[in-house]
Amino acid sequence: MIAHTIRSAALATSVTEHAIQLAIRERRLKVRDLDGKLLILTADLQEWLASLPDADPQAA
Repeated sequence: MIAHTIRSAALATSVTEHAIQLAIRERRLKVRDLDGKLLILTADLQEWLASLPDADPQAA
């Protein structure tokens, strides 16, 4: 897939739609606008995920 809606990005990453919307509002996740439809490029989604802090292995 080349681009995602907020919903499909959430499904693809197991992240909530709210978390994705928050990252967009905080300008941590880049979003594109196509006639009012918000799209997230797969590369931008991967970059955002890679920028998240490492998890504590004890928390798993």
